Amino acid sequence: MPQITLAQRLKSFNLDLGTANPADIDVPANQELVLDASNTKLKANLKYLEPKSLDDVKKWLGNPDDALAKPTVGVRTIASALSIAPSRSVATSMLPSAIIPVQPSYTQAESDDLHLLAGAYVYGHSASVDVKQKPALDAWIANLKVRIPVFVFNNINVAAGATLHVNISALFANYITVENTGRIKLRGGSKTSIHAAGFTGKGRQIVLHPGDVIRRPH
Repeated sequence: MPQITLAQRLKSFNLDLGTANPADIDVPANQELVLDASNTKLKANLKYLEPKSLDDVKKWLGNPDDALAKPTVGVRTIASALSIAPSRSVATSMLPSAIIPVQPSYTQAESDDLHLLAGAYVYGHSASVDVKQKPALDAWIANLKVRIPVFVFNNINVAAGATLHVNISALFANYITVENTGRIKLRGGSKTSIHAAGFTGKGRQIVLHPGDVIRRPH
């Protein structure tokens, strides 16, 4: 099967590398490196996802429906919107029942409801959310003009005893190698997605939190 290039994969996220060639990143033995949007040394590798709809957010950062059980009648799965929180099954009444109309702005209460619905849709099964809520959710996402910071690298190597802290929404790379006793640690408090063609090495120690997503291209 032909290898899908990093540039090709990024196109599905509406990201264009242009003429830039993403650098390799190496975390030396027993050292730590933090990938954070405020790290100016890695500014050249920092890109931004700009979702135009809730389906963009789910496709790029959420959990695919085919990896989840379709919710049964009366039970829906919710999670904090655009944040990491353990998903849990709750009564349908936990999700707003009133259909929210499309409008230029929303009250705080309506925004809270949209956050709850967005979390259920993106990180749970999309069937958890009434399809009639989608127009308002899509309009809300578009109006927010969200810019989600992500890092893009070529190959990543985490040496023995080293730790790579990923404090950002998503990480893209060709291949990730984690040597024995090396670690990739994803931040707590929000969800993180890692997109790579492959993971190799003896370590393969990636510290996950509920809702984190590791993806390989098909």
